[in-house]
Amino acid sequence: MQSPYKTIIVYDLETGGLSSKINHITEMAMVAINAETLDIIEEFSVMMKPWLNLENVEEEPLKEARELFKALKQKDEDSGLNILRYKDNLITLKNLDPLIEDIEMFYEFLSTHGNILTYEDILKLEASENLSDITKLFFDKTYNPQALEVTHISREMMVSEGVKKEEAFKQIREMISRHTVGNSKPILAGHNIGSLPRRIVRGKEKGPDGFDNPFMEKFFKENGDDFFDCINDKIIDTLKEARLKWYDLPSFNLGTCCNEVGLTLKEAHRALPDTVANAQFLVKILKSLRGEGNQQSKYKRRKYKFQF
Repeated sequence: MQSPYKTIIVYDLETGGLSSKINHITEMAMVAINAETLDIIEEFSVMMKPWLNLENVEEEPLKEARELFKALKQKDEDSGLNILRYKDNLITLKNLDPLIEDIEMFYEFLSTHGNILTYEDILKLEASENLSDITKLFFDKTYNPQALEVTHISREMMVSEGVKKEEAFKQIREMISRHTVGNSKPILAGHNIGSLPRRIVRGKEKGPDGFDNPFMEKFFKENGDDFFDCINDKIIDTLKEARLKWYDLPSFNLGTCCNEVGLTLKEAHRALPDTVANAQFLVKILKSLRGEGNQQSKYKRRKYKFQF
């Protein structure tokens, strides 16, 4: 009897920050592997144009001001205090009034326009006289400048190379469909993507674990689809596999794990190079699991007969 697993899709995300609740995906890559031959059969990547989903902003301007401050605060070298530079003000947690006033005006705009802003909407608001600064602040909350610096994905790059989120979702969904063989949905794999879907634990609902899967669940939901319904129940987190294989590595990041099997990770923190390296790393693990390089045993499996 053949294995029911036909295809593995290794994937990786770059995002505008660490929180799937407030930050968006900037870039995604997928690498499909034939589960039988372990050959890489397709590579895919897509970058998304910036947009804002403000459906989860706090209803009270004071609470949202605190959230903006928390997301974008910086430590002032002179005073040692956490501050937020806004217009001509140095905002502190005890003095959020200039921020609250502009948030109230921004909420008035959202009440008539809606909470989903396209990049064209963002540009218009940034060009307006009253809402320019607060719009830029909400943009930076979603696409944190520090996160963009780490991934080397600038706003300009997202605009010039990206597609709208609806088109990106269509391409991602088609990639998954292409590698669904009959009733066999593709196994998803990745480094720290998580291996557990949304579930009930001791009577309480828990979201997906890992870093990437929560972002994907949210992105699919925003596009009217169920992420975990599209993929195989089996999910492989290569970070967890690495922790089982090696106990004393100084780090379990993808670059260190790749080095352990003779692979070199280039252009780290860009989605496609990371994903290709991760796919090659997973292939090495699976080949080891299948006994490649081990001495062939002469043992013959005995046949048993069972009577009930």
